[in-house]
Amino acid sequence: MRRLTLCLVASAIVLSVSGQATPRAFAAPVLAAPATPHSTSAVDGSAAIKVTNSIRSGLPERAPSGLKHVDRSTTSVTLRWVGAPSVSGYEVQLSRSASFNDRTRVTTKNTSVRIVNVRAGATYYARVRALTADDRVASQFSSLVKLTTKNYPYPTLRSIKRLDSAMTSLAVGWTAQAGATRYRVRYSRSAAMTNATIRYTNTNRIELTGLKRGARYYVQARAVADNLDALNDYSRAVAVTTPESGHSSLAPVGLRLTELGSTSVTIQWSARDGMRYQILASTRSDLSAASTTLSSGSSATITRLTPRTRYWVVVRVVSAAGKRLSADSKQLKLTTEPSGHAIVRVASFNVRCHYCSDTPMTNERPWTERRSRVVSTVLDQHPDVIGLQEASQTRLIGTNGTPLKQSQFDDIVQRLGKPYAITNPYRYNCVNGYSASKCKPKSRGASKGTKIVYNTSTVKLIKSGTQRLTSPKGKYRYAVWATFTHRATGKSFFFVNTHLEYEKDLAGSTYFHDLRKLQAQDMVAVIKDRSGGLPVVIAGDFNSSKKTIPENAPYDVVTEAGFIDPLGNAYQSTKPIGATVEKRIRSNYNSYNGFAVDPPKSGNVNGTYVDYLFTSASVAVAEWETALTLDSKGRHEGVIASDHNLIRATIELP
Repeated sequence: MRRLTLCLVASAIVLSVSGQATPRAFAAPVLAAPATPHSTSAVDGSAAIKVTNSIRSGLPERAPSGLKHVDRSTTSVTLRWVGAPSVSGYEVQLSRSASFNDRTRVTTKNTSVRIVNVRAGATYYARVRALTADDRVASQFSSLVKLTTKNYPYPTLRSIKRLDSAMTSLAVGWTAQAGATRYRVRYSRSAAMTNATIRYTNTNRIELTGLKRGARYYVQARAVADNLDALNDYSRAVAVTTPESGHSSLAPVGLRLTELGSTSVTIQWSARDGMRYQILASTRSDLSAASTTLSSGSSATITRLTPRTRYWVVVRVVSAAGKRLSADSKQLKLTTEPSGHAIVRVASFNVRCHYCSDTPMTNERPWTERRSRVVSTVLDQHPDVIGLQEASQTRLIGTNGTPLKQSQFDDIVQRLGKPYAITNPYRYNCVNGYSASKCKPKSRGASKGTKIVYNTSTVKLIKSGTQRLTSPKGKYRYAVWATFTHRATGKSFFFVNTHLEYEKDLAGSTYFHDLRKLQAQDMVAVIKDRSGGLPVVIAGDFNSSKKTIPENAPYDVVTEAGFIDPLGNAYQSTKPIGATVEKRIRSNYNSYNGFAVDPPKSGNVNGTYVDYLFTSASVAVAEWETALTLDSKGRHEGVIASDHNLIRATIELP
């Protein structure tokens, strides 16, 4: 008489499978064959452990063969094997022990399975056997496979801390994990995380809502990959308590300026559904005698302001009756523009391509770590038009090594958010302008990483285009241009952005020097053909400075065509020559920083620049800034955005 053994299933491992069928964990005892003696010899990786089983009668199928792991992560294992067409399904067992004393079982109709929620850096043994249609054993087990899951690539996150609280909500944050783009947060009323709630966020901050007032919660966070595999262990649980009384809503966050005028400004913040907001603007930092504006969205325009005046602005949540429901947001400081003038903020920023080299520069961090600083640098300057260089058109790579759908410039524009837009979104000059795969050539105005981004609320795009510059085959450079109208005054201007050849000449050669000169001449020709006599702004990385030997040829080409360098940073100069700028902010810093923690600068008012903003002679330049975030010691604070500094000028159109 055949003997039957009842076996229970461990429930700690959640399962998923490739293919259409879904694996199922045994939820009830299943019939298993009698245990048989076997011998093992372990080897690493996917090599099988040889097993000698005693022959059992009555099993119609041959044991599955070729069992191996095809993928391992910190929290999952994917197994694959060779099955038989006549087999209805398979039972897979996974255990920390080669004797399978403590094992997890799953069934599947496929010949591969992904098992998740395994431990990181742990050794496992796996085996598989065939099943009949009614889940009865149909074969012996395959040979064993020994494997080890990957260790976590990142250290545990630093302790979470409370950022803000209301009676039924909490905002918590933590130090961002370098290289991580997504986090899993869990919270519970129990320190043991019993019945924990799981949330995900793309930033190192999250708001937890629907909580009980006056209640203690325990919160943990970990970094996860795009496929949600864990990248580190959970942080230490921190206890956070909601207040018994006080405000019922969290303070608004993300307050920023999006449009600056002489008698009005437009601001934006991160709104929550169903909230009503009150905006206060005052000429005093204590917000006394403030004017108020109401909004039910994520932006507002504050009117009836005084030209050339400093204001402090905050946003708070209020009820329909106007009762205050939250604390104030962080204050936003701004100064209104002069009355009746067409004031435009223009900028140029080489953002350093997301994958320029296999060997990063000293202090260079991956794009996933730099992009937040790149975006915040742009937003802090709130330009109306900015020329970007090296904002690559190639697809970004996710934290798990998988190519994403976004390019680098897509990522920047998306993170800048409304009201910013790009003049030309195409990546390639192909029929499918978003992919170079099987490219059928078609002019799309694509210009690699040389792009123009603009503020749709302050300027209106009239037309735009691209001109390829003289370049060696396969190393094309471009001049990208656009005509804009200043919405407040109706005045128009022409903006052109370029990135000239970067390579340096060997001793005795002037090839690349001459090439940059030709490219600058091509750009000037584009302006002559396309600008229609409008005031012009030229932005770009010219890869040539006042210290370049034998001369700063592109600079000479542009200035000889009648355009002005507002800084008057002429060749070999130590003092400004013909400068037009009224106010300077850090113009003594070089535009190229090379990721140096101590940003290079000059002892004179002008640093050494390879990045430029030129204007027509008729354009007044009220202010110039080389954008840097420095600590008390004058060093770069935090992650360095790029190997170039953003440069910004505030101009007045004639």
